[in-house]
Amino acid sequence: RSTLRFGGGTRKGFGKVCVVECRIKAYNLENSVDLQAYLDKSSSLAADFDGRVFSVRREVADATIYELALESEDFFLFGSGFGDAKSDMAPMTELVVEWKDGKPEFNEERSLIPATSLKGALRHRTLYHYNRKVGNFADKGASIDETLLEPLFGAAGPKADNMSCGKDVMEKRIKEKLVNHVAIDRFTGSTIDGALYNEHVNYGKGQSLTTQIVVANGVDGELLNAFETAVKDVCSGMLPLGGGVMRGNGCFTGTLKRNGVQIYPNTEEE
Repeated sequence: RSTLRFGGGTRKGFGKVCVVECRIKAYNLENSVDLQAYLDKSSSLAADFDGRVFSVRREVADATIYELALESEDFFLFGSGFGDAKSDMAPMTELVVEWKDGKPEFNEERSLIPATSLKGALRHRTLYHYNRKVGNFADKGASIDETLLEPLFGAAGPKADNMSCGKDVMEKRIKEKLVNHVAIDRFTGSTIDGALYNEHVNYGKGQSLTTQIVVANGVDGELLNAFETAVKDVCSGMLPLGGGVMRGNGCFTGTLKRNGVQIYPNTEEE
């Protein structure tokens, strides 16, 4: 299951695995031959093992799987909170370990897309679409109850019964470009003398970024419909992601599948 991770830093995208091969064997430890075979068996996963092949099915029980594939229209920035030698703001990257021919090795830094950046944007937009669909508007004196999102996005806190965490997306190092900026004087509308800053932004044109969103079954139909509309906003470029969106960053286009069936773009609706 893509939702199962091992080790530390799982919320940062670490610990994702794939099953290469699975074998199983039963030993009768009261039998001297089986006992000796068990004692001789190496604990190394790389060692040969004469057990029978055990078939593994990929599945997620009681859930709907959304597959999101995005491509940036130009620049986007998921900031690390720090600068580098050339800029005041730099994108997030992580050094990862990859397995090749049964041996681990450090690979180049991967571009990191935090799950919170996607989840936060979707949560806010889902609440908007839900209230719009049910006619819950502020000018009519309606109150905005964010707890209705808990079945979908979970809740945080020491007393929360329903917690939902995202898994970050790691992609091969995405191209970066240095962009120069100058701060604006809000009184005169002109530049502030000496207030120059740079940022490193990613340029992902032509590179597909893919992720999965797993939603447990049983979510209210109206809420789930609002959620799907919010994800479609991301795919159509109407909901930008990351930092600097007011400067034009973070516009994506893409496709959305529900349990393997494409629901956006839907050519029949078009």
